Amino acid sequence: MRTGNNGKAGMRVQTTPRGASRVAPPPARRRQWRMPRINWRLAGRLLFAMLAVVALGAGLQAWQVLWPQLDRPISQVLVESKLGEVAPQNQQQLQQELERFGEARFLSASLAAMQQALEQLPWVDQARISRVWPDQLKIEVVEQQPIARWGEQQWLNSRGQVFHGVTRAPGDTMPQLVGPEGTEEQVMQQYWSLTRILRPMGYSITRLELRARGSWFVHTREGLELLLGRDEILEKMRRFTTIYERELKEQMKQIARVDLRYANGLAVAWRDEDNNETTVQ
Repeated sequence: MRTGNNGKAGMRVQTTPRGASRVAPPPARRRQWRMPRINWRLAGRLLFAMLAVVALGAGLQAWQVLWPQLDRPISQVLVESKLGEVAPQNQQQLQQELERFGEARFLSASLAAMQQALEQLPWVDQARISRVWPDQLKIEVVEQQPIARWGEQQWLNSRGQVFHGVTRAPGDTMPQLVGPEGTEEQVMQQYWSLTRILRPMGYSITRLELRARGSWFVHTREGLELLLGRDEILEKMRRFTTIYERELKEQMKQIARVDLRYANGLAVAWRDEDNNETTVQ
């Protein structure tokens, strides 16, 4: 034991500073329950998808019930033509073609297949089929328009296509075109080219012939014959029109035939007993 100056024994006394106190720990916080956030956009999409599935199922079920009522057997076929009333025998042909499809029904009938079948008829150029509620079909027919005879028993339309039947007998003014098989379009184009040249001169073609070797022959209603040869047909016709205006116009009634097969001129056959020919260059 130690003593200080005052003779008292020195003791270590631990003292607390005046005014100080212990700090108590904060009370534990009580956890509160919070409602989780809802993704309303996602929920809306899910709800819409569910409603769509339900609606689709209901629609399919309703369609299965209504289909037999809507898909009725065809009760009547209406036929119209841009040329007027279709001849009875042609209406019968249309009906026979449609009967090949069996018992056609209003909704399940294949209109495209029917249309294709009708357009195979020789007198039909185009056909259009549509549905008429509740159980009818409407057929609109564009009939072939003969522009010329092809050979003795066939016809050509304006596109040079051959067909075998006509709905109405054409008049006597129908020209006759002749050529090897497969040249129908070529002959028709030549006919239009020659017609544009001859018509202003007062001539109309009654027969245009393309022979096997490629030579062209023209017969007109006015009795004039033209021999054109094989090549440069339009050039020869231009030569003919020039000489016609210059020398032949006033004498055409006496001319039976014009031979244009020459390189630089033409030969004229006159209407007389001897059928003399004159060469013009």
